[in-house]
Amino acid sequence: MFGKNNKMVSFESHENVWEKILLLVVTIAFLKEMLVATFYVVHMYSAEIQLFKSIVNIDIFIIIFILAAIIYSMVGAFLRDFTAHSSLFKETIKGELKYLTKDEEDNNIKNIVKYIKKLVHEFDETSNKVLEFRNFLDLIANASNDAIFIVDEMGSIEYGNKKFFNLSGFTEDEISNMHISSLFTLCKECSILLNQNYSKTWDQKQLDTDLIMKSGLRKHVTIKFEYAELNSRKKLVCVIKDISVIQKIDEIRNNIVSNISHELRTPLTIVKGFIEMASEEDNIEKRKIYLQKSLEALKRQEWTIEDLLEVAMNSDDTKSISFDCVHLYDLVEKAIEKILPKAMETDINIKNFVERGICVKADPDKLCYAVAKLLDNAVKFNKPGKDVVIESVCAADRIIVKVMDNGIGIPPEYLRLIFDQFYQIDPSFERRYNGNGLGLTIAKRIIELHGGSIWVESETNKGSTFLFTLDRFSSSTSSY
Repeated sequence: MFGKNNKMVSFESHENVWEKILLLVVTIAFLKEMLVATFYVVHMYSAEIQLFKSIVNIDIFIIIFILAAIIYSMVGAFLRDFTAHSSLFKETIKGELKYLTKDEEDNNIKNIVKYIKKLVHEFDETSNKVLEFRNFLDLIANASNDAIFIVDEMGSIEYGNKKFFNLSGFTEDEISNMHISSLFTLCKECSILLNQNYSKTWDQKQLDTDLIMKSGLRKHVTIKFEYAELNSRKKLVCVIKDISVIQKIDEIRNNIVSNISHELRTPLTIVKGFIEMASEEDNIEKRKIYLQKSLEALKRQEWTIEDLLEVAMNSDDTKSISFDCVHLYDLVEKAIEKILPKAMETDINIKNFVERGICVKADPDKLCYAVAKLLDNAVKFNKPGKDVVIESVCAADRIIVKVMDNGIGIPPEYLRLIFDQFYQIDPSFERRYNGNGLGLTIAKRIIELHGGSIWVESETNKGSTFLFTLDRFSSSTSSY
């Protein structure tokens, strides 16, 4: 619409120009005829040639001047009109071009928008692939049992897996961009790791240090690391090994070995001493006493060896257990006989309040061994002169057995740990009370082999009660 209007204006302007040109030609022709007529009249009626020439010269000059003014005026008007119409024509052309450019612009914009949408789509697809790959790497890192973190060249922590956050106690937001020296005590060694040439000078890619946890506590750890580069930037990929658990296991192992060595050597020393005394003693009664003491010491050593064999028993050995109908009261009496000499040394009386006539499904030797271990533990930690009581409670098709003492008790935080293999509340206890620390572990294992469960109730300085369950013997429980 805009271009067509401009074309119409252009045609009208051209028609006006041709009209002015035609008017100019007619005017010049008219003036020419007037000039010829004037020359003719003057020639006919003038008598003096000089006067004629002067008049003609003056008239011609005036006429030329007038004609020049008229022509100038007309040409000026024509030029002004032509310029005006030329400007209008240019504007018309410009408008037409502008109109054409707008169409092209619309097409270009559409193409640009289409291209941008394509780029955005490709960017989204690439971002999703990168995100999926990162999530996959996170999944792998979080599946590791070790704490993993990554440090940049400035020493700031860029990444950590879940195990790392759990170990340190910090959240991901709290630990983001935290400097490595804020988490580990050996800042100097950490700086060496981040040195530009450390990979050439630092041969041992392992560092023992203390991790400063959020709680303020310190945990001894080993950091294993590898050097890496990403986009020409140094990275340090670190794996934390929590060696506190290993140290604890080593400590327990050393204590167990020490206690067992003590338990094995002590009876031998006692036996050797009493045999030497008996060999030099002429009194028969005293000689019998010395030999009896030697026999008790050998039984003690036998118990220690049995404990070691029981702990070393594997799943194949447990299949050899033979279950039968066992009278619980009689079994407890047999277990008391094993502990009685030790109880008499500290004036402790063991009372059997188990209901007579109760029959349980058990391996008599194994169950007697477990009950003896619980009684031995009760006598060991009981106060001298106080009683140790064992009783039973009937509950449907099961029997609950209780072993109660009046000893030092167990702190609440250790109740769930005392049955763990090789666990000791205080290794010095075993030395003080003469034990190898395996009794409760063995008792728990045997009770569970019988399909029962075992637990403890205790208060510090008020004694402990160990409880375990057994199945009553019946035709339906004659075999597992």
